[in-house]
Amino acid sequence: MHGPAGVGKSAIMQTVAETVSTCATLFFSRSSDPPRNDSKKVLTTLAYSIAITNRDYRKYIEERMSQDPSFLEKSLTEQFHRLFITPFIDNIVKTSRQRWVVLLDGLDECKNEGSDQCRIVDLISNSILRYAGATPFVWVIASRPEAHLTAALRNLKESFRDRHAEFWERGIPVDSDDASRDIERYLQTEFTKIGKDNPDAFPSPTFIWPSDVDFLKVAKASSGLFVFASTLTKYISVDRPASRLKLIIALIDRSTPDSTRISQKPFSLLDMLYTQIMSDIPEDLLLIVKTLLGYYRLVSEGSIHGTGFVEVCNVLGLYQDEAYDALRKLHSVLFCPSPGTAEFSGVKYFHTSFSDFLFDRSRSQAYHVDLDQERTNIWRCYIRILKESCRTDLLALAPCASGSPSIYASLLIFV
Repeated sequence: MHGPAGVGKSAIMQTVAETVSTCATLFFSRSSDPPRNDSKKVLTTLAYSIAITNRDYRKYIEERMSQDPSFLEKSLTEQFHRLFITPFIDNIVKTSRQRWVVLLDGLDECKNEGSDQCRIVDLISNSILRYAGATPFVWVIASRPEAHLTAALRNLKESFRDRHAEFWERGIPVDSDDASRDIERYLQTEFTKIGKDNPDAFPSPTFIWPSDVDFLKVAKASSGLFVFASTLTKYISVDRPASRLKLIIALIDRSTPDSTRISQKPFSLLDMLYTQIMSDIPEDLLLIVKTLLGYYRLVSEGSIHGTGFVEVCNVLGLYQDEAYDALRKLHSVLFCPSPGTAEFSGVKYFHTSFSDFLFDRSRSQAYHVDLDQERTNIWRCYIRILKESCRTDLLALAPCASGSPSIYASLLIFV
């Protein structure tokens, strides 16, 4: 299943995951969650998911690892054969002819992109071509139509030219009739919920909100792009929903759809929506926002160590209350950990399209996060930490070092 960012591929995959009883799922992510964006860990993560629900499969993994602790530390090809072929063709794991659905959502978003992503596709297709009757898996892959994956899937389709029943391809276009109807239902549900959650925001219980005209404008502007509808409703629900909807309607009215193709309009409007969200940030806090998001992009995404919000604030020399204030206006596009979980949890994007927006100067303009500038700023922060460490005697340093070793580990990774 393929389609551009934001058309609802993940929503479809989530629905399948919730519907199918025997299912292993891996949702890739560009966020600071390395196990979910590393192609080297794709197969072991899926195997773990299966092992949780199937006792025979779990026993097979445990026995092999007890015999050989390096059982999983192999190439992707060897991992795939050991985890998804051998236990089934050798009848070690019984399946009772039941199909196991394996979902790979956002394959284009994992690290080590290109060759590893295509290799995973090849391994899956070859396993079906050679062992379809012996292995129980039905694989569902969702991704953006990136060039290398499009080529790999084109070759895959050719391999199944004479076996049509074993290969299906679905494109999710922007602004399809089905997607538009789904978004209308989604918007209706979300607006109803916002109205119930904010009864004091409207003049009377009989007040109709939104009006039919405004609802149709929003639905038409979404044009089949789920991320636009989702971000819009989150933004409206945060504060003063009636006033915020008026801002959105004004934004839609100001757009000039005639200047672009209809398929480009939702993305243009999405950028306008992100610009509106960023414009709500007080000017004196905007620099802090850029610093935080720059750090998470440059350091935490590649770190296997803690990416807790507390640690990030310490590295950047920010007061936590100041950092929370800076991100307060971004709750419609970012997950921000509560103070109680901030030691272990970090900031995450609800959708990668917001990250794409921030780091593309042509789209975000005044709100662009300059990674070269932020990289320099992070170096200065680490140098400050090292200088402070050198001025601190060993006894005073010991509790700090033992409490947050990942600061120094992050420096090594950053280098």
